Amino acid sequence: IEDLQAPKVQDGQQEKKPVKFPLWNLVAIAAILTISFTAFYNLSASDESIGQFSASNDTIFNINTKQGRVDLGLIDMESGKATLVLDSGAILEMSGRVKLELISSMRARLLEGSVTIEAPDSAMGFRLETKASDFVDIGTKFEVSIEDNASKIKVIDGTVIARPNNGGNIIPLNKNEEGTIDAVYGDIVQFNILEASGDGLLIPRDFKKYSPLPANSKVIFIGDRNTDLETYIHMANQAIYDWNPVKVPALINAGMTCRLKFQEEEFKNLIVDKNPTHAVLAFGAEIAAQHGEKLKYRIPLDEYADDMRRMCDKLEENNIQPIILLPFYQVTSQKECMETLDSYNEIQRALAEERGYRVAEANLLYDELYKRGEHAKLVSASETFLSYEGSKVMAKAVLQVFGYPDLEVPEKLRLREAPGLIKDWQYFKYTSKCAPEPDLTKLGQRKWRQLTLPLSPFGEIDKRALLPHQGYQYQARSLGVAIGLNAHWQKTVAKSTVHSEAEKQVYLNIGGDAKEVYLNGEKVVHNEGIYSNGRHIGLFRMPITLKKGDNSLVVKSGASFFVSITEHKDWALPLPLSQTVHAEE
Repeated sequence: IEDLQAPKVQDGQQEKKPVKFPLWNLVAIAAILTISFTAFYNLSASDESIGQFSASNDTIFNINTKQGRVDLGLIDMESGKATLVLDSGAILEMSGRVKLELISSMRARLLEGSVTIEAPDSAMGFRLETKASDFVDIGTKFEVSIEDNASKIKVIDGTVIARPNNGGNIIPLNKNEEGTIDAVYGDIVQFNILEASGDGLLIPRDFKKYSPLPANSKVIFIGDRNTDLETYIHMANQAIYDWNPVKVPALINAGMTCRLKFQEEEFKNLIVDKNPTHAVLAFGAEIAAQHGEKLKYRIPLDEYADDMRRMCDKLEENNIQPIILLPFYQVTSQKECMETLDSYNEIQRALAEERGYRVAEANLLYDELYKRGEHAKLVSASETFLSYEGSKVMAKAVLQVFGYPDLEVPEKLRLREAPGLIKDWQYFKYTSKCAPEPDLTKLGQRKWRQLTLPLSPFGEIDKRALLPHQGYQYQARSLGVAIGLNAHWQKTVAKSTVHSEAEKQVYLNIGGDAKEVYLNGEKVVHNEGIYSNGRHIGLFRMPITLKKGDNSLVVKSGASFFVSITEHKDWALPLPLSQTVHAEE
């Protein structure tokens, strides 16, 4: 099989790119392999060490190593994560329970668990044996796992040649193809072709494809805490914009302000008055996640089914088309939470099939990542919020349901300030425990600090991070939220002036921790009840009348606030900055 191997890369040389074999060459490759398998099987093993072994601190393993070098023989790993770089150039990634026998730097035998192998040109022809089949790499990256003596193979890139031990076939598997090979009969008992986009998220074959949303669609998002934080909505917004700015639907976020068990007035105020054509319903993951002291907030299955049906009935009554979002597990430490979400998803899917609704399959994307062992990083360690990676999965599901499954989810967001942002403020902070609440109509003499919005996307602490992320803090600053103003036991009072050329009615939009707002000395917002559920920009939008000339605004809040004034109530999230503008900044 030497003709299938590239020479080993020497130090200082540039490594070649993996060889790309056209499909019409696979027949010739298979013929060569038919002759070469036996010869390759008998390659003599050297007594010397054959690679470098490294493992995470929590890894429990039994292996013959010296100064990080690994000898031939058995790697018996109980748990943790480990990487093996063989002298051939092949890289083997292992996690969890793994038994792997090293026969040479070009050959290994998997006895238990799973291993991911990346083989550059120098390791082309690397062979992994299992009880069910042998696999030979043709410049690729692939994953093999053992389940009930069957061998599961998933090709991440390139081509792998499989030869079932009890079958007469030699089978090429290409990028994004996977199969399960039976150990007894040697057949591929399952075969699946996965589509993949540039963001690395594999799209399951049963990921339903929809036509793009109609032109001028206006989509409102309703649901949970993660919807309230907006990250995945901004990702979908930017992905479509970067592909075609004309195709972007207007996206409005109602976050968690409108409850599944809604009242008529709040439904009208929070949903109908924003004139949406579609509504993405993200109810499920957070409700199912309630356990322990918060178990009382989990909705029983029969009530959940009734509530979802009532929500959809009300949307259709107002000519708003429901879109069902099937979420993935937010809490995996509690089996009951997972089972509840599975049941919620079954209820939602049945309702969608009955009425012909679009369904965003975030749960199917999760299942694919679970198979690759990449699901754990999708939720924060507290099992409360989605991580940035988790938001990317949700965004991919939203792009699918909008009719754009092949668009890539952006790695970085380019956010612009929200519509009508009031930029210039003065503020002071105080501790309510040590002094009475200030009368916001009689502020008197205070030492005011200057505040100009929007703030820099990254705070001083964020700038020091080795891998600064773009979660809520980044988004809030970019959109125009005044954030991080004080410690959690303190409160903030801020004032600004709004000039109007004439008396007119406009809309006051608040968000963050804004609690009270005074316009020209009159209280116009007292933020209680349902309106305190959420932090997103514009969570509460109310009509006000500006007088001609200067108008004073005073806000009392916690550690953050957002205030803007717009001509209309149904404004959408801002489109992202253009890539050119962002690069110049």
